[in-house]
Amino acid sequence: MENNTIFKPIKDKSTTVDKKILVFYKLVKLKIKNINFPYVIIVPKFHKIPIAFRSITCGTNIYSSIASKLLLKYLTQIFETLKINNNSILNNSYSFITSINNQQFNCINTFDFKDLFNNINIEDLNIVILKLFDLVNSNKVLSINLSHFKSLLKFVTFSCYLFQNSTFYVQTVGVPQGSASSSILANLYLFYYEHNYNKDNDYLLYRYIDDVIIFTYTNIDTPSFYPKNLELLKSSNDTKNVNFLDININIQDNGKIKTDLYDKRNEYNFEITKCQYFNSCLHKNVFKNIIINQLIRINRLCSKENIKKQVILCKQYLLSHNYPTRLIDSLINRLKFYYF
Repeated sequence: MENNTIFKPIKDKSTTVDKKILVFYKLVKLKIKNINFPYVIIVPKFHKIPIAFRSITCGTNIYSSIASKLLLKYLTQIFETLKINNNSILNNSYSFITSINNQQFNCINTFDFKDLFNNINIEDLNIVILKLFDLVNSNKVLSINLSHFKSLLKFVTFSCYLFQNSTFYVQTVGVPQGSASSSILANLYLFYYEHNYNKDNDYLLYRYIDDVIIFTYTNIDTPSFYPKNLELLKSSNDTKNVNFLDININIQDNGKIKTDLYDKRNEYNFEITKCQYFNSCLHKNVFKNIIINQLIRINRLCSKENIKKQVILCKQYLLSHNYPTRLIDSLINRLKFYYF
């Protein structure tokens, strides 16, 4: 934890920190049985050159779990209410494919936020979330009053403690990671700025957590409507062909959008096993379901022109993992009506 810019050591003893936590839970009338603190592990990123490392906060049933899950409940209600007339926030690749079907554009640009969670200003995050709370709760749709919601939000975002090497640390920068409400807090924060800007612009913007894709009629620079402390990096210089999530997207000369599968793991300089070998100690139905799920995925994410190619590649990969030809062909033939 030395030279860490995210967490700062505090001199409080265990009894002092415990008392602060108990005072909060009593205030919001929640019960907590045990006060357990998270810890940090370091995980290597072997696909990076040179090898990089990511710190991950770990812990099961920690002191903030109950509060974070309750906050998640109310944030989800806010999010779903705001999302009714806006589909820019993606849940998965299929929802994205469904949204862009039959669309025509001239350019695509992809971006990703550098270290998103750690660069979100906590004070600004609280202001934004409270604004969205007021917007949604004007019709009293939430079953929590503003005072309790403020306390809940403040506790989850400002009271992120770690216990490492007999020392307590508190997070002073960014959104606490690893809690139940972490992702939705970041999602709502970015949504606030996107929603205010998108209403008056002639393009389509989609985002999955920290990955952004924008379809336009003319090429654009990096969007400037996000807070300045968030660094948005352009992912590709090709405005006609990009990779986004697990999809390759290509704009044809007529403006139509064609899609294909994309797997980032294919770019690693070492081999990755993507599915179980057929001689693994698993029930045979598992292998059958692997084939079926892959075929359904190909159908959902690929344009018709690319389906047959991906089915052939899928079969080749399964054969290399000792899957019987008879089983593969029988399922391909059974599902032909679905994807051919």
